[in-house]
Amino acid sequence: MEPLTAVVPSAVRTILQKGPMSPGKLRLAWRVAVGSAIDRATSVNMLANGTVEVAAEDLAWRREVRRSQSMIMTAAAGANGD
Repeated sequence: MEPLTAVVPSAVRTILQKGPMSPGKLRLAWRVAVGSAIDRATSVNMLANGTVEVAAEDLAWRREVRRSQSMIMTAAAGANGD
């Protein structure tokens, strides 16, 4: 038997790897990568060229996202199975 903390990331990774990226998958990957506080203070959108656009509700959250950018990119790559 595996602990829930080991199974959930694996399940999320499997979901994200199957089929094309969708707005729902993007929001799930974002939430997993950044956690609930940043998720509540931001919105994400995938542009036609595949670029992910992040909007923050205010300047303080924008600074926090920029400050955490490398950590977020690492977490997002892990959630996506890259």
